[in-house]
Amino acid sequence: MTVGVIITVFNLEKYVAEAIESVLAQSFLPHRIIVVNDDSADNSKNVIELFKDRVELLNNEQNQGVLPSIISAMKKLDTDIFAFLDGDDRWHPDKLKFVMQAFERDEQAMLVTHSYRRMNAAGDIDPGKDKTLRNLERIENLKGTREQIDRDLKNSILSYKGVWLGSAFAIRKNCLDQTKFEQWSTNIWGHSLSHQDQPLAAFLILTNPEGRIIYLRDKLFDYRIFGENSSGSSATLEKALRTLSRSKATLLRTHDAVSKMKDRPRELKTQTNKLREIDYLNFLYTRKLNRAFPLFFSLFVSHWDVREKFKESVRLAGILLLGTNRLLKHK
Repeated sequence: MTVGVIITVFNLEKYVAEAIESVLAQSFLPHRIIVVNDDSADNSKNVIELFKDRVELLNNEQNQGVLPSIISAMKKLDTDIFAFLDGDDRWHPDKLKFVMQAFERDEQAMLVTHSYRRMNAAGDIDPGKDKTLRNLERIENLKGTREQIDRDLKNSILSYKGVWLGSAFAIRKNCLDQTKFEQWSTNIWGHSLSHQDQPLAAFLILTNPEGRIIYLRDKLFDYRIFGENSSGSSATLEKALRTLSRSKATLLRTHDAVSKMKDRPRELKTQTNKLREIDYLNFLYTRKLNRAFPLFFSLFVSHWDVREKFKESVRLAGILLLGTNRLLKHK
């Protein structure tokens, strides 16, 4: 069984060498490595070319976005498994070995993912826990069968409860109809804005009803958190609205996939409320308060948990007292 790795890069000259080196240091070496430089404005391309003897560079002459870049790279790979790495993260040395063993053990495995550690821009490990890590700990404590855990993983992914994909997940090539996936995505608004991982996972679940998702408890990659990384910056109004647009483009795809699934009413409701959250934040940040207030009260009553109610109440108060730009600047 062969594996190809796709590394995506946009303005990551400080980190991409470490990302590539973490792949080259794997105990199970990949058969091919494609690094996609999505028209970076910094020195990323030159850094990638330092590894030209061991990786293939796919250089976008114009910025395409991460999802189109991933699709372009997958078309070039003839391996059994596709694995993905963001150019500012790093894998642990046994990552591919454990992932490939999981695929070997279960012929119905269509997607394998795992746990992770958080790190700061300098690469120092952050012991804190986010929503995803808390949900993964809940899954790790389950005593159910493989089928029950698979159902919980799918529910968590489709409900955005928290299952890490991104630099963690890998998929079986013959479970993904690449032509249909590309056609499906391009027919929905925001193809170039969308993240890649959630739409891919949702499409796999939709099109492979018998396929399984496997979760490994091992923390096999380090997720780098810094101001301008792929999670999105919101330091200014312009950047905040851009981040919301990326989230909306991603959600429109996962919402569309879930709407086509049978017996997923709870997940569909969550997806719908997530889209309403984006509308709420757009209205709030642009001071369209007559449209923001009704959504705030509706989401407060029907969707947000205690932690989210507190967070959004603070955000609303901050916007009202400080204004959008001052609040975002001091977040």
